[in-house]
Amino acid sequence: MNEEQERWINKIGLYNPIEFKKVPEALITEEFCLEAVKQDADMIEYVPVNLRTVEICLEAVKQAGYELEFDPKNLTEAVCLEKVKDDARMLRFMPGAILTEAICLEAVKRYYGWAFKFVPHTLMTEAVCLAAVKEWDQALKRIPDGKKTEAVCLAAVQQDEDAMEYVPRPLRSKMKIR
Repeated sequence: MNEEQERWINKIGLYNPIEFKKVPEALITEEFCLEAVKQDADMIEYVPVNLRTVEICLEAVKQAGYELEFDPKNLTEAVCLEKVKDDARMLRFMPGAILTEAICLEAVKRYYGWAFKFVPHTLMTEAVCLAAVKEWDQALKRIPDGKKTEAVCLAAVQQDEDAMEYVPRPLRSKMKIR
């Protein structure tokens, strides 16, 4: 790691996601993310999915004190699917390269949709987003505007009227929602 990355790691310290979000994108490398996770396993949440390698996931598991019944080095889609059926929270420890829409959808349907925050943007399909807003009242605010469809927004508002705040204006008028 270079000096600037080390300064950021020191700034991040123990669970300081606000600082992690300020790190310039060019400095966020696998090595940087590994160091952040070594300091605090919960930083795995802020590691970009494309950088969430087996090594980083293993470190997060080690730091968090979890005892996994699987070895992230030998994961397959079928194993991941079964693991999220058992415990949706395991989604956060799965390398991004192995994740599929089916795995994310299964995880989001469980544990009150909490696992949605670990779904990569590329896998935020309408089906995954619909499941998320039906299970978790905070899901709509985590969905990028470009992924918010009329069906997703309508389901979110039907679930929780406060979700209206996160419905993009063009969809509000289209849905006749004020």
